[in-house]
Amino acid sequence: MDPRWLPTWALWVIALAGTGVLGTVLFWMMPPALRTGEGGRSVVLGLGLFLVFAALGGSPRGMLWFAGGGFAAAAIPLLWMGRLPADMPSAKDPAIRAHPRYKEVARRGAIAGIGIAVLTVAWIIAAVVIARS
Repeated sequence: MDPRWLPTWALWVIALAGTGVLGTVLFWMMPPALRTGEGGRSVVLGLGLFLVFAALGGSPRGMLWFAGGGFAAAAIPLLWMGRLPADMPSAKDPAIRAHPRYKEVARRGAIAGIGIAVLTVAWIIAAVVIARS
């Protein structure tokens, strides 16, 4: 999966853009307490680890190509899901099920998860078609 028609720097731009879009959407949808706490650290750590692995990987072209589009595609269903309620506890907190909007948020989250899976598969298929053409 090596889109040879793009220089490596352009693939880095695509990957950084996709990473930025996903990170921005995740921070936008999180409640303030979660954004400044464990949730925010998890997003920064996860996206940062991707960038480190891509930088240290011998030939990161395929990783950069797939991640750039895949991260952006994953952000679309999260945008549809919308912001979480400001008083929503962390998913690790057992009190989350008692939140008055838990069922609504869980339903939207499940739909967004399906959307992420569908758009990721669609991006992989599109990326393979583009790379082979």
